Amino acid sequence: MRRLFVTVLLLWSAMAATAQARDRWVLVGTRDVDLAKGSDSIDVSEARGSFRGIRVEAKRQPVDLTKVKVIFGDGSAHDEDRLIHLLKGERSKPIGLSETDRFLERVDVTYQVNQGAGSPVRIEVWALQTDQGRRARRDGEPAAAAAATPQAAERTKPSDAKPDERSKGGDVMFGYRDVGFGMDQDTIRVGSENGKFSRLRLRVLKNDVFVNSMKVVYNDGTSDDIVLNAQVKQGARSQWYDVKATEFIREIHLLYRSRPNFSGQARVEVSGQYAPDWLAASGEGRKFNEGWVMLGAQSAGMFGVSSIKAFGFDRDVIPVGANEGGFKKIRVKVRNRSITLKELRVVYYDGPDTVIDRRTRVDPDQVEGPWTIDANKPIKQIVASYRGRIVWGKGSGVPVVEVWGQH
Repeated sequence: MRRLFVTVLLLWSAMAATAQARDRWVLVGTRDVDLAKGSDSIDVSEARGSFRGIRVEAKRQPVDLTKVKVIFGDGSAHDEDRLIHLLKGERSKPIGLSETDRFLERVDVTYQVNQGAGSPVRIEVWALQTDQGRRARRDGEPAAAAAATPQAAERTKPSDAKPDERSKGGDVMFGYRDVGFGMDQDTIRVGSENGKFSRLRLRVLKNDVFVNSMKVVYNDGTSDDIVLNAQVKQGARSQWYDVKATEFIREIHLLYRSRPNFSGQARVEVSGQYAPDWLAASGEGRKFNEGWVMLGAQSAGMFGVSSIKAFGFDRDVIPVGANEGGFKKIRVKVRNRSITLKELRVVYYDGPDTVIDRRTRVDPDQVEGPWTIDANKPIKQIVASYRGRIVWGKGSGVPVVEVWGQH
């Protein structure tokens, strides 16, 4: 009997060890952080598969983190509000640990300012991935890419981006509307200045919305009727829908299920992927708006939250459409409400970032810039630091920050 018990115990231990061996910590993002700034963002959206939690590690020198915010692919977030003292080469305890696999979007870190640090600290983000998580894939991601080996996943960095990832680019938000639940239809005005798109999808903030259908009306008077019949959760995105890449979109009519017993609102955003070569140096985009093309846009402070901050600065990652570089200048335009701009960081697929340290007020429909950037590198994303001017500002609603580029 005793021998049987020992045998069962050994088998159980072996099975547990095998299951644990399938769960491994992989490097999903890294960033050199200036300790004189106080906060920064680490993009981890390119990490293959889904994960159950993260840990952060300090390289080169110690750092005192005061807050770590993990933003997931569905728009939800985990806030770790505690002092995390990391020595050089030390890794934190698990953060946001869950029994559910989730896709990662970015990690925001706030830290104690150290003006005398001299050199930046390198912060690495490691994520716990299960065997099932390694096989998971996001909507639109090829299965072969999601099934990458653990060894390849361990060294996923922005500079390691593959050519097909660059050609795909990020989706650009080009329309938005705050919709009320007492109605069952609404219209999002688009216009030709935003460009031509080959496909689009919706993102919903502040509340769930059941979308019955949408009608895409083009400048030439033709239209496409797209049936969704789907509930889009707060912070989530719909699937992609193909549209005419040869025509400008004039407006989009939304038909959604009303909720007469609820007086709240939701914010519906329309984002798309540009028509092929729209952002190319010799592409069609440079024929309009004196050569200025919109690289990306974001509702200020609305990534996974329900309202902008009254104090302090929000830091948003603004995806940029597929491009081959060649942009000599960028500028910022603001819609709806004034903001205080603090910093723009242009993140390229290769090489060091371009940081524009410019603290200034930008009012609705005002253009700030232009600033010169590295024209030899394709742009992956823009990291913008700003805050909405709730009291001393012009306009109303949620600010929308647009970044435009010129070849």
